[in-house]
Amino acid sequence: MPSREQCLKALDTYKGAVLEAAHSLGLSRHQFRRILKNLNMKTSNGFSYEKWRNRGTTQIEINKGLVIRAPDNFDLFKSSDWHAGSESCYYQGLKEMVDAIHDDKRARGIFGGDQMEITPPGRHDGGRNSDSFIDGQLIRTGKALEPIKEKIDLIYGGNHGKPRLTSVGIDPDLLLASSLGVAYSPVPTVVRYVMPSGILKVCGGHGKNASQDSLRELRRLREIYPNCDIYHLGHDHSLFAEPDGAMEYDENGDEFWSPAWMCRTGSFLRYGDYARYGLMRPKPTGYLIAHIRKAKVASIEVVKV
Repeated sequence: MPSREQCLKALDTYKGAVLEAAHSLGLSRHQFRRILKNLNMKTSNGFSYEKWRNRGTTQIEINKGLVIRAPDNFDLFKSSDWHAGSESCYYQGLKEMVDAIHDDKRARGIFGGDQMEITPPGRHDGGRNSDSFIDGQLIRTGKALEPIKEKIDLIYGGNHGKPRLTSVGIDPDLLLASSLGVAYSPVPTVVRYVMPSGILKVCGGHGKNASQDSLRELRRLREIYPNCDIYHLGHDHSLFAEPDGAMEYDENGDEFWSPAWMCRTGSFLRYGDYARYGLMRPKPTGYLIAHIRKAKVASIEVVKV
């Protein structure tokens, strides 16, 4: 049986392609992986098996956040649930947001999933239909974001339409992010903006349960990832930014108020058949802009379009 070192050398040779490396040593994929129990082990030239698990993509590791160098003053656009490709998508509003990001020299963006409808025409998903095929949705959305791709810090994976694709190993949100060269996360994570005057922590994800109270899921997020400055989720299409926080104590035992913002990042999906059928309340389309000044959250603007 080959040693772990031989397996790692084979991975180096085949640039992380597990199946090819395994076959070169006369092993099955399962046997090869059993030898490589320590997935983070590196070879002398710095190769990491974990690094190649999502080779060629921009997906960040599940157990790591994202660290971004930023100036003390910037505008963070937060948006989700565009459902581009749906007949109910408000394309004009989406275009207005993209133009605003393009024209704002301070702009950065985090997009929270369900950027695309991911449902083929003729197949109603929850009472609404698509205006284009899935490949067309991916291509059109990518082209729309091309002018601002350098300003996008992270794209989260959503849930919409994905089971039928992920079951065959295709993640459309990952394809979109990687085509733009933008970091991607399929799960909630924390983005740390490291600025000359301090650190700002932004915790977010797509969201899971659309039927419960919008703030309750945000509080669950804060329980898992405490001490962040902004918490944001999408999924339920609510659009709000509410100040929150907690009393804390410094190293001298003096109390101080530690502020935080609880946000739902809206949608560009208009009041569709599925929402009417489910007796759901109409929700405004739009997005959020967090105005960061002197390394602090000065305000969060709710933009309705």
